[in-house]
Amino acid sequence: GITVAINRWAGAKAVFDQYPDIKILGKTFADWDYAKGKVAMENFLAAFPDIDGVWASGGAMTQGAIEAFLEAGRPLVPMSGEDNNGFLKLWKENMGKDKFDAVGCSMPTYFFAEGLKLGLDIVQGKVEVGKDVPKDQILHVYTITSENLDQFVRPDLPDSFWANTHMNEEQIKALFPGE
Repeated sequence: GITVAINRWAGAKAVFDQYPDIKILGKTFADWDYAKGKVAMENFLAAFPDIDGVWASGGAMTQGAIEAFLEAGRPLVPMSGEDNNGFLKLWKENMGKDKFDAVGCSMPTYFFAEGLKLGLDIVQGKVEVGKDVPKDQILHVYTITSENLDQFVRPDLPDSFWANTHMNEEQIKALFPGE
């Protein structure tokens, strides 16, 4: 796995371990893929008549999980996801149904660009390692909740859009012409 997946699972597991009443029914990997996430949830729904919540590391997988619940006629349960627009749109559409609520974390797409910019600054002598560049680079990420969901969800854009971006509206519209 990659660092973000390992860290997210470690954080979730540490919390789950504090609550002995939480029973993890199963674990599977779906590669942050919508279709694989949906199939994984369909398999869990077939195997377990009672599911009280879904923890997932990525938004596209949670989008598939929500659709699997809806198609199976099962009541929605609390779920976690990411800032994937497909997940965010389904969350908004289904907010308040059954016991459904969600939370979304973010691994912004610009993280890698920030690292590249810093690397170029070092190579070009604009900053000095050890002097101008701290060992740890801390970038702000958002937690998406029902209270701030409207700040992130974009019903006018396709499911493939990731909400936590540095792109301006013109760039977004050029890359994601909408539905």
